[in-house]
Amino acid sequence: MLRNGNMLYALAQTNRETRNVYLNVVDHSVQDTDVTTQAQSINSLLSEAKTRAIGLRFLIEYLNRSTQNVIQDKASHWLSIVLRACNLKEIRSYGELIYETLALLVAKIQTIPDISKWFGATYLLKFYESLSLMEQRTSLCCTISVLKSIKQCLKYYPGPSKSGKNLVMRYLVTVLDSNDQDVVYQSGCCWLLLQQVRNNSNNTGSFNDKTQWQHYQIGILGNLNTLLNEAFPNYENVCNTIVVSHKLEPFELILKGDPIERAAQASRRFCNIIEFLKIALSFPYSSHKLIHPTKILGLVQRGLGMNFTNCETSPSIDTMFLGHFLPQMHTKLLELLEVLIDICHTHLRMHFPLITDLLLATLKNTKCLSIGGTPLHFINLRCKVYEVTRLWLTTFVEGSGYDLILEHLIKNIFEDIQICQTDICLVSAPLSKKSPGNKNKEAYLTKSEKSFPRKTIINKSAELVCGQALRCLQAVLLSVGHLLKPSFLKDIFNTILEIGVQIYEKRIIMQYPYNDWHNRLEVYETLFAFISLRNLSYPPPTEIIIHMLIEAYSKDPRFEVRSRCKIMIDSIEKILHPQKESLIFKLHVENLISATKSVEPQKNVIYKNPIEALQKKENLNSFQSDTIDHTTVQISKSANGETSEFIPLGILKKTQISSTAMSIENQVCIDKPAVSDIMVTFDAK
Repeated sequence: MLRNGNMLYALAQTNRETRNVYLNVVDHSVQDTDVTTQAQSINSLLSEAKTRAIGLRFLIEYLNRSTQNVIQDKASHWLSIVLRACNLKEIRSYGELIYETLALLVAKIQTIPDISKWFGATYLLKFYESLSLMEQRTSLCCTISVLKSIKQCLKYYPGPSKSGKNLVMRYLVTVLDSNDQDVVYQSGCCWLLLQQVRNNSNNTGSFNDKTQWQHYQIGILGNLNTLLNEAFPNYENVCNTIVVSHKLEPFELILKGDPIERAAQASRRFCNIIEFLKIALSFPYSSHKLIHPTKILGLVQRGLGMNFTNCETSPSIDTMFLGHFLPQMHTKLLELLEVLIDICHTHLRMHFPLITDLLLATLKNTKCLSIGGTPLHFINLRCKVYEVTRLWLTTFVEGSGYDLILEHLIKNIFEDIQICQTDICLVSAPLSKKSPGNKNKEAYLTKSEKSFPRKTIINKSAELVCGQALRCLQAVLLSVGHLLKPSFLKDIFNTILEIGVQIYEKRIIMQYPYNDWHNRLEVYETLFAFISLRNLSYPPPTEIIIHMLIEAYSKDPRFEVRSRCKIMIDSIEKILHPQKESLIFKLHVENLISATKSVEPQKNVIYKNPIEALQKKENLNSFQSDTIDHTTVQISKSANGETSEFIPLGILKKTQISSTAMSIENQVCIDKPAVSDIMVTFDAK
């Protein structure tokens, strides 16, 4: 199909949608053709500008499937054609294909040293110069492809990229305030890789990778603190005493005149820079990274201290508009705290009072819509609080300062997992319009509508909050549950058991929030956590829990819930009825073989006198017949010192005794206990 040149030339003249319909079919059928034929067809398509877009699309598919030996012969030719296509006209038409192909080729040629050096010395700077042709109105796909190409070049060519560093920075600044997550992620990776590129200044001798990392980390924190100082000038906090000593010039924000646009731009810049800091903390670097947790926690404390009340009392109209973006900004700060906990681990133990206070304060602020914002942002923020709290508890366990927040945490969890039930009343009234019953009915309905609680009308997205609250409760039980008071554990268990019983009775299985099968599964997981809880002062009613799990396993409409309940039932069965040592000794084939090998020398004994052999055989048979019924097995555990028991050998399985003496110890095989813990002896009377 690739060799049908007339059809491809005609296809190149059609619009993009029609062309993509055809090319989607070609992408699946092109795998059956010969590799050499594919390469020749791609070269012919790339040679002309009319069919170059189709050729680039085929080349992308070809690079993803072809081997390294085939690419080695054609890589230099394809690189020259792709970089020749980096002009304004072709970038506007199919720029995403050009830079996507370039990113793949740069990654593929790293195993070919000659071509890799040739590209870095010849075409790398030309690629960086083509970034100036990119405009603000470039398509999103093209922007992502360009960022991927920049990332590959900075990753594999940090030295040669020194001459094009300013060109790369100039382009990255243009996408600094993007709303797309992929663009922000790729930009953050490029900014981090750009720190490994040396400057052209003369004082580079004292500026190595470690100092460059410190410069980048402190600069981002300085820009974020500056944004907060400009956005909330009247907010008084201890964090305001922190002096911003250094800022990164590319990240400085120049606000425009419109108050609405100023607030949106400030919030976007704040969230994107925090995303850059998260990437810088979690991604690898060329040298050891010294992290400043105190300064990062100070930024988180200052940012989470902003609430909607501070925005309303501020005389700045920009701050009032910015207050509607606070939930999104708080969510990004909690994500930064989550990354910091995941990286530093127990090094944050000394900061547990501050972290617990931040989590508790944010949880209280999200109890109602006191911080403003849309309900979706409010729900995302509350879910993130539960996620960070769960990570904090599971990481530090007893040293997490759980006693400072546990009471308020459990109270908020109960509010999120319990159900607001409403009563539905049916009122009978006469059918006649003139009847006074209609007036009573109308009056009743009006009163009912006015008294209808507002909190019962909840967005369905709040089901996520219920699931995160239940997962956080499981983390509390599994990490510090053995340290809780028995009365506190009983309250938690009774609440979860009540919800489980309601699900079992099918009263709430189709009601919010347990119409979502994830939440039903989390309820069962929480009940299972009680059974596996260590040092529990009172045994939970396991019979009720098992009955509920069996009911869910047989009648829940979701397969995922049924399969997980089956696993929990099997686990509970092993906990309640663990497999004990069996008194029925089994004879295995391996033991018989080993026992036979151990007595082989006795088998091969040759008696010179036949009468002596017959006497030996008769003595052996008489000894076995006299002692088989009187032999007892003594089992004693040397490890735990239990009382020994003598069990008649008659309970053992009858086996055929060979004419040769066989060691009984090698025949006995015990199921589970270790051999070193069990001693078997025989007493013949």
